[in-house]
Amino acid sequence: LRGGEPVARFRSCYNERLAPALGGRDLGNLTAEELRDAVGRTDGMHTCVNEIARWVAPTSGWGEPRNSRAGLYLDADELAEARRRIDSCVVADLVDACSQTVGLLAYHFPWLAPTLHAQQLCAKCAQPELCHKHSSAKQLTRHDDREVGGGATNLAPLPPQLHHAIAELNLQDFELYRHAMRRFDKLLTCAGAGAGALGDVAAHVEEDALDATTAGVLQGTGATSALVSRRAALPDNCHVAPDAEGPAVAVSLYGVHRSAAAVHSIHEGLLAPLWRVGTIDVFAHLMQPRVFDNARTGESGVRAASAASLPTALALCGFSLTEQSAGDLQLAPMLRRSIDVSGHGDPQLRHMFNKNYGREALLNLFRSRLSMKLSAELVAAHMAAHGVTYTHLVLARPDVLYASPLLWRPDAAAEVHVPDWSHDFCSLRKQCAFAGVNDRFAIGRLPSLLPLALARLDWIWKHAIMRNSEHLWCEQLAAANVTVGLLRGLRLVRVRANGQNESMDREAPTPMAPLRCARLHGLNLALGRDGWTAGGYERSLRSMLAARPWCERCF
Repeated sequence: LRGGEPVARFRSCYNERLAPALGGRDLGNLTAEELRDAVGRTDGMHTCVNEIARWVAPTSGWGEPRNSRAGLYLDADELAEARRRIDSCVVADLVDACSQTVGLLAYHFPWLAPTLHAQQLCAKCAQPELCHKHSSAKQLTRHDDREVGGGATNLAPLPPQLHHAIAELNLQDFELYRHAMRRFDKLLTCAGAGAGALGDVAAHVEEDALDATTAGVLQGTGATSALVSRRAALPDNCHVAPDAEGPAVAVSLYGVHRSAAAVHSIHEGLLAPLWRVGTIDVFAHLMQPRVFDNARTGESGVRAASAASLPTALALCGFSLTEQSAGDLQLAPMLRRSIDVSGHGDPQLRHMFNKNYGREALLNLFRSRLSMKLSAELVAAHMAAHGVTYTHLVLARPDVLYASPLLWRPDAAAEVHVPDWSHDFCSLRKQCAFAGVNDRFAIGRLPSLLPLALARLDWIWKHAIMRNSEHLWCEQLAAANVTVGLLRGLRLVRVRANGQNESMDREAPTPMAPLRCARLHGLNLALGRDGWTAGGYERSLRSMLAARPWCERCF
């Protein structure tokens, strides 16, 4: 089995299969959008995406549409079978470790040894020294940091957006490629042709699926008549009746309880404003840690408060609690898979990822997405069991202070609303950060927002942390093509378990629209239809650029 780094392999395949449909254009001159369009117009057979998966995974291979889909798509059984097939092969790497491959082939197929000549097999290298760059034991084990296209060719780097597009389309191959390279290292060790380590093999991920009843709720805007006829009496603290009229809002809290002050602030800044415009039910799923020990948030050895009092304090309609250590066991396979493909084969991006998102920080992101999903499932299950139809959904954290109250109209034009700040960052280090959307709060029409909440966990592990959590939210909203509006003046301050407020949240944020997300990823902004006008955000942007002129290129 000959392995090939996915982005480099795609580059070599492009000219043969995709370039003719694009008038012979050079790959480096395409935009990310043009590339995605070209791949989307192939018949699923004559394409260049996920070729490892097409050959070794138990799919129908050429012609199966999901093989051309971005993200990780093999389920647990399919992934296990693909790995088993790889492990039954002698894996070769004729690009990055050609001379070692020749020795490996001679060891496993001794009858071929007289015909194996490194000079001939490795002759395609434009720079032969690159074929043998992994000659040391240290280098042989660093497949995670291999340079894209660094073996048989010395191609110029691709534009970042184009590299990102290719990587996302081949993300399933990155996972299988890394497993194949671990297999290659192990074979080298056994053969005595080099040194390496097998490393940790990612465990299986079980696909999460809602039961048929809950899934049916998501497909329409209300419950079926059969469910209504079987509904039970509404539980305590549940106020929205099946025949309710007017705005009916489900508030879905998720994450970790840190402070009693936050509970009071949720009442004043979130629940009270919502009661003024409609009827609300409050749901919460919380993770229960034993101690907070996170250097990134400044919490070290702080004993976690119990969340047992929250159902009464917040008058919850539905509530569930997960011991954080138990949740971590469920998340461990997803975390390993995400770390395995983080950076999408780009060594610089992978270095930045490891620097900005250590294992604990990434695990916290997975915890919050799991909690969000479980809280959203409480809402869906309540709708199914009691024949209730909510018109709107709120996604909110329980560990923030509302420095200003929510201002929102149920008849707003946009499907989903987010705060009007902390989207696209331009740092004092004069660097453009990634296109994003504030992910600390969202309110929107339930048919639009509930499926997004249920899919957030799948989205993060299928697409991996490439940039930051705001970037992932930007991409998910853009992919769903929902209209996004902005909440004018909503100010949130994160509060930590040690009683301190997050220092970055102490100053009032500059109002801003997620313009880079709209420009680079096609986010469907609804500026001007409700909230502050587009002109207002444009003036705010100009004011910021006057203070930080180096940010001009970012926007």
